[in-house]
Amino acid sequence: MQDGHLYTLNDISVVDDKEYFDIVRLAASEMAIFECSQGLLLDTNFGLFPFVTSRSTLPRVAVERNGLGGLPWSYVGVYRTYPIRTGGPSGPTAGGEVTWQSLGQPPEITTVTKRVRRVFNFSTAEFAKSMTLARPDGLMFTFLDYIGLDPNNVRDLYEFIEWTRYQNIAILVLSALLVTST
Repeated sequence: MQDGHLYTLNDISVVDDKEYFDIVRLAASEMAIFECSQGLLLDTNFGLFPFVTSRSTLPRVAVERNGLGGLPWSYVGVYRTYPIRTGGPSGPTAGGEVTWQSLGQPPEITTVTKRVRRVFNFSTAEFAKSMTLARPDGLMFTFLDYIGLDPNNVRDLYEFIEWTRYQNIAILVLSALLVTST
């Protein structure tokens, strides 16, 4: 069921941060997901100028900006196994740039500009900075298939833990898996 930027996903209401009038009603009455800006390290205060957005991308700031700071929120950090940027001069990252072909994946195309997205290796330094700034209560990793894992396969979850050890983030991710699996 979809109504503009308000929709239901697995019995949880999901709201885009542009739809303030429905957010207040939802947050006060039921469980809701509030999606804020993507690209935490593109924040006006913490990003690398001029490759920043026009306002803060910190989740807690987005909640406050929309007048919802007094409500009890849980924050989940969502991270990609291979971070992306828009095509063109969208700035550097600490992880080296790679190609879609080297990942064995078809190129991702941006929604608005229709450019091929730039893709980078995972950066432990940027992950740590993002964790420090966002202070999430839980973690999720997307695009596990890009590192050859099936999240529905228990053996692949062990492989994921090994991948996190290689990235020097095993302790953080293991605790997040325990938190998000209950």
